[in-house]
Amino acid sequence: MTLRGVKPGSKSMNATYDVLARALFGSLAVVWGLVAVAMGDPPVVRAPTVADLAAAKAGRVAGGAAQGSVLDAGGADGWCDNYVWGPTVLFHGDIYPMWFAGGTTTKDLGVPYGIYERIGLATSRDGLNWELANDGRPVLDLGPAGSFDDTGLAHPFVMRVGDEYRMWYGGIDGRAARHLGLLPSHVRIEQIGLATSKDGIHWQRSTKPVMEIGPSGSIDSIQATGMHVLRKNDEYWIWYGGEDSSPPHLQRIGLMTLTLEKQVCSEIDEGQVTVHTPM
Repeated sequence: MTLRGVKPGSKSMNATYDVLARALFGSLAVVWGLVAVAMGDPPVVRAPTVADLAAAKAGRVAGGAAQGSVLDAGGADGWCDNYVWGPTVLFHGDIYPMWFAGGTTTKDLGVPYGIYERIGLATSRDGLNWELANDGRPVLDLGPAGSFDDTGLAHPFVMRVGDEYRMWYGGIDGRAARHLGLLPSHVRIEQIGLATSKDGIHWQRSTKPVMEIGPSGSIDSIQATGMHVLRKNDEYWIWYGGEDSSPPHLQRIGLMTLTLEKQVCSEIDEGQVTVHTPM
């Protein structure tokens, strides 16, 4: 290559070639960088530190329901006109399903706290605007008379396993600690139930709790409820809130494991569930 006005072999020619070479290799480097990005080379990203999280911008997001909530109390026939709470949310396809407990007051003295609780479902495409499913009715209602959940259902936790949903929840049978001669006398009895569903609306439930309250003196002699579940192959590890009757009547976190001895799809029969309480 010859450059006009530049004498071959001169210092000015060498300097000019040096500038051109730097520009050329710099352009190639940019092009290679673009190619690398296009080919999907992963960017180097470090995990956020506590300081990063503390400095992150956080704030409430106002929804379209009452007082900026995303889901208001109400429901068909007022089954959750007193409150909605305890959501458990998944993301499946392009839909967020949210199961929750809803309550309505009653004057029936046989109902602990004077509240009937049931479990409902709402769905959303953006996590902000929600609609009640099942025509606004509960998806899991009170169990049949005499069952462990015939007076209420609370604290749902749902996970998706294969093509079905599995829900653990606290079953309320109308008894309080006083019915067992325990204290605090007013605290209602709750035991862990399990239900399965293909669509999140129609559920088949166990006829017995998968975890009953423990004997007097145990950490869960009054309540076993409010759980979080992780799946490990065919075994489920379930951390739950236990309330005992021994002074000073503490609430503690317990652990149980549950093994499904065969795949549970449309129904749960006695004998399919084995419960272990690790020591």
